[in-house]
Order: sequence, then C-alpha cells, then structure tokens
Amino acid sequence: MHRPTLQVVLVLGGLRSGSTLLGGILGAVPAMVTVGEARNVWRAYARNERCSCGASADHCPLWGPVGVELGYLGRDGAAPRVERLRATAEATLRLPRLLRTGRQLSADEMTLGSELARLYAAAAAHSGARTVVDTGKTPNLARVLAGAGVAVKVIHLVRDPRGVAVSERRAKRTPDGDSLVAPPQRTLPRSAVHWAATNSLVERELRTVAVPSVRLRYEDLMADPVGALDRVAGALGLEPALWPIELADESEPTVSFTQAHQLCGNPDRFKQGNVALRPDERWQSALAAAPRFGMELGLRPWMLRYGYAASRRPY
Repeated sequence: MHRPTLQVVLVLGGLRSGSTLLGGILGAVPAMVTVGEARNVWRAYARNERCSCGASADHCPLWGPVGVELGYLGRDGAAPRVERLRATAEATLRLPRLLRTGRQLSADEMTLGSELARLYAAAAAHSGARTVVDTGKTPNLARVLAGAGVAVKVIHLVRDPRGVAVSERRAKRTPDGDSLVAPPQRTLPRSAVHWAATNSLVERELRTVAVPSVRLRYEDLMADPVGALDRVAGALGLEPALWPIELADESEPTVSFTQAHQLCGNPDRFKQGNVALRPDERWQSALAAAPRFGMELGLRPWMLRYGYAASRRPY
C-alpha cells in the first residue's frame, strides 16, 4: 500500500486540558486523522473497545483494516503483547523518573516508538490523511517518537489549573450511559502539583528534542478558535485549512464534528454534529476562596508564565 508523506501532530499537556476537543477539531479537516490517545490503542484492540464512530475496534472502518494489516486482531493477535510492552515502557514515564535529567530512552521506550510509528503509518494509509493527530499528552512522547524517526510536531496544550482541578473531580459518562470514566479525584494541592510538574516536563522535553512546537491555551482556543488554529498551523508549518468552525453567532462559535475514529480517550470523543464551543469556567463558582487563593499562591510562577491572573480577593 502506498504510504503518503506523513507528519504527526502530538498534543502534550495535562489531563482535562481540552485535548479531546482539539483533536476532534483537527480530525475534522480532510487531510488529517485524529487517532485519539494512540498509546492506548493496543488495550482497546485487546478488549475490542468501541471507536468514536460507534463501531467496535474490529468492525471500525479505520481500525479494523489497521488491525488486520498490523496483526493486532484475533485471539492470537499481537495487541496484548504490545500492550504489555507499552505498560512496561510507561512505567519509565511516570513523573518521578521523568524528573531525572539526562535520562536516555530505554529499550522498551524505543520499541514503543517503533510500534507507534507503524500505527501512525497504517492509520494514515487507510484514512488517506497526510497528518496524524495523537492526543497522547505524556510529556516525553515527543522524544520517544523522534527517537523512532517520526516527523513529529508538538502542540503544548495548557489550561487554567483551577479549571483542571474542578474538571478532575467530575466523572464522564459514555454515550450508552452504561459506564463512567472516573477522573483521578486528586485533592486540590495534588492537582496543582501535578499540573505544574506535567507542564514543566513538557517544556523541558521540548528543549531536549529539536522538533517544531507551539503553546496553545485552552482559553484562547475557546475565545477565538479560528485565530488560535491559524496561529498553530503557521507555527508548525501545517497546510492552511478550512477549520470546521461556524461563526454565525460571534458570541458562541460552533464546531462541526464529522464521523471520527478516536479509539481511546475522553468520552467527549463520541460527540457528533454541531457542538457549541463554550469555555468551561465552572471553577469560578466551584472553588471556595481560601483554597483557591492557596492554589494561586503556590502556582504563581507558572500562572504568570502561562498568562493566568489570580482571583480578586474579596477585600
């Protein structure tokens, strides 16, 4: 099968940062395909989980053929073996280990990078896309992919830590209503530490790996989606695109989600049709003043760096 010239756009950042939404928007562009969190695809194959198109992995118009080509389907398929490899490799990607400077890629990480490269190439070939979008988020995925020779470009997606903290408390239900995807349920201090550490590690990894990258704030994407996406495309050297954004009502743009094939990730990936782009600002009423101010004080250097203002004190 002919393999078109392929580039991979990798979305890095923390949980509940808006990566599923961003991936859905990018994946609606004809030249792009969003694969969701690709590092979890082998688990989805092993469990025959449901794709965002509604079909199970083995019957999905994209992941079925990809699984056949790469030998992931069936009782004797390679998906469980690769999933074990991924789990072993990702044990080295946890924050305490990533904090070590000068750490070399392990053999398992290098093999994981090669498997991801095969997965991207097959997904691009079967979808006809020239760009694959992976919303995997893990800080050193860029280094893993670059080590495997993948032409990777990175969007560092950042969201207000107060919004992340509140979002992490909420479970999300799958469209069939039968199951909930539980959030980490971190305390406010732990959420703050994880947010700062994850974003700092993304920045450090991007200084280590010479790949094109751009920072995008969730809030900027919500406020001016077309302008934000144009800036991202320009910074990464992506082809100009007609973004699937409707601006009939300037106060509330909408995005038109076509049938996508995100096999893994947040349940929001199942959304179809026209979806209003409303910023989630529930943290403004959900966080009590005292813990909010404590969080802002502890995160002051990072909030200033990313352009987030502290709350006004009630005195």
